[in-house]
Amino acid sequence: MEKNTFMREGSLYLEHIFNFVEGLANKRTSLEDIIAKAGGANKVAFISVDIVKGFCSQGSMASDRMKAIAAQAAKTLMKAGKLGIENFIFTCDQHEKDSIEFLTWPPHCIKGTAESELDDDLLELPIKDKFKIVPKSSISSFVDTELIDLLEEKPEINSIIVMGGVTDLCLYHLVAGLRFYASARHKNWRVIVPADCVATFDCDYATSQKIGLEPHYGDLFQSIFLEQIKNIGAEVMGGLL
Repeated sequence: MEKNTFMREGSLYLEHIFNFVEGLANKRTSLEDIIAKAGGANKVAFISVDIVKGFCSQGSMASDRMKAIAAQAAKTLMKAGKLGIENFIFTCDQHEKDSIEFLTWPPHCIKGTAESELDDDLLELPIKDKFKIVPKSSISSFVDTELIDLLEEKPEINSIIVMGGVTDLCLYHLVAGLRFYASARHKNWRVIVPADCVATFDCDYATSQKIGLEPHYGDLFQSIFLEQIKNIGAEVMGGLL
């Protein structure tokens, strides 16, 4: 790999990514339209990943970006409930104190602590009694969880709206898992990702050196992985009307 070529070609790709993300502002659809195309509210499900306090408001992994999309997700969920949608699944980090994941990431969302609970914006919703919590102990929402079992119990579901974070890690793996499982099992699932309801964290070089994480340019990773989510067959929208 030659540096000048890498930087030149990389700049062209970054411009492509920038234009893709900018174009999402004009790519929106309504929940009413999603329900109509699905054939009814009972055929639509929301799956939200890691919209928990440990990523939104407290602890070593909390991010203002996640807190912002938690508020937007709450508005979207409230409208969904009013339109008759009742399938709401939340996959949430609940790690053991000695989790192997803590070799890579700072300790977070330990089982039994407030960090592993849903963000307050969600807990304040009047439809919270319809929320199904699925604990997970890794980046994947599928490994050693009941997510697939819950979806298989509702064979009528054909449209899945995915929200949460982290866009390039937990959320990407959730979307990829849904797409790959649907392909393998011949399920015609429509997977929709509203960009204003997903987020990743930002960690500049100075901060990364202090806390022992790799630097993580949030806007860049958000943009690249939104495009990758599109490339594996999900529909990326700017938001839901």
